[in-house]
Amino acid sequence: MLACAVRLLDRGLFRVGGQDYADNGSYGLATLRRDHVVVRRDGAAEFDFVGKGGKRHVREIRDPDAVRVLRTLRRRHGADELLAWKDADGWHDVRATDINAYIKETAGGDFSAKDFRTWHATVLAATFLAERGVATSGRATARTIRAAADAVAEHLGNTAAVARSSYIDPRVIDRYVEGEVIDVRAVSAAEPGATIEAAVLDLLRSHGDSRLSDPRRRAMPKKRPSIKNERKYEALKDKGMSKERAARIANAPKSSEHGGKRSGSGGDASQGGTTAQKKAAGRKGGKATARKRRS
Repeated sequence: MLACAVRLLDRGLFRVGGQDYADNGSYGLATLRRDHVVVRRDGAAEFDFVGKGGKRHVREIRDPDAVRVLRTLRRRHGADELLAWKDADGWHDVRATDINAYIKETAGGDFSAKDFRTWHATVLAATFLAERGVATSGRATARTIRAAADAVAEHLGNTAAVARSSYIDPRVIDRYVEGEVIDVRAVSAAEPGATIEAAVLDLLRSHGDSRLSDPRRRAMPKKRPSIKNERKYEALKDKGMSKERAARIANAPKSSEHGGKRSGSGGDASQGGTTAQKKAAGRKGGKATARKRRS
């Protein structure tokens, strides 16, 4: 049963769903009810439920093994929740903690249900960017990145901002800004999913250890740097630049607004200086002329 739950996480991009979801009228995989899924005659399972934030989700799963288990669970009597397992004592509902514990034990690392959504969001973004191709201008790059985030958000059922900040690996975006994408032309027709995932993994590993490949080195949220020029910082990020690089540019010392025109107190007042300095210089020049005339 837990293996089927993990298969559904992988195929349907579900949130795992704690009991607090159901208490608030929203659902995740572990709290889905039997009436949230219909097994159709064509062999597909269709999920229709309200998820986090009150957003409706419709998912279609075409996986023979998973559908076979779902069909059995749908036939259960006297139970509301969908996922459950049976032993000598009867049926037991599957909880989010059960799913996460199974993932951690089976994967042999500190993985959880969220890693499935994170990985698929990264693959979807990398594929979208590769299909669009490398942009030829900063504005076009920014538009394509925003479109990729929108597309991923549609699959995940959240906002583009959340998709980009919490799910899409930032290295995919950084590589795109630098003109590097996966080669979708090399995708195998027999196993397109596996080929694309391998290409994305190579892209991430070629630029340092991926947070997805080693949970002990998973990227942690970074403290936001202090920014001197917020407007410039946001504009650079909108163009697709990484936060670190945008911060360095936005914090760079500003050049003198007056260029070389400003002179110090010892400079030639007629060539620079403030208005007060020029007036003072004019008065001194007038007094000197008057003294010469009297002499």
